[in-house]
Amino acid sequence: MERYDLLVIGGGAAGINALKQGVKLGAKVALVDPGPLGGACINGRATGEDGGYLKLVFDGSTEKVLGVQMVSYAAAELIQLAALAIRTGASAQLLSSQLSIHPSHGERLLKIFGHEHHEVCEPD
Repeated sequence: MERYDLLVIGGGAAGINALKQGVKLGAKVALVDPGPLGGACINGRATGEDGGYLKLVFDGSTEKVLGVQMVSYAAAELIQLAALAIRTGASAQLLSSQLSIHPSHGERLLKIFGHEHHEVCEPD
């Protein structure tokens, strides 16, 4: 098992800066990120997909939506649907079946519901 002085989680702008500072200080550094290096902020500018930031929190066993954070020009459209899911206890599957498909802001949530962009955090 490899040992590191610093583990940076996330290859966005802040993660890359943390990596650089660690190396500058002589630390053995590892960076992990499931997505492309640079994160959504940097790559969004290059690809034209700068739709903001969406985060949904699910119950792992029931897939009920428990929480949501959004920073996006489309947040006003999407937050209402997410709030309805939280209030009614709707599952991710039910909610995703009610979203509009391409081209819409709702398709970004469909990607999350489709488990393309979510992490599973198990309690200790």
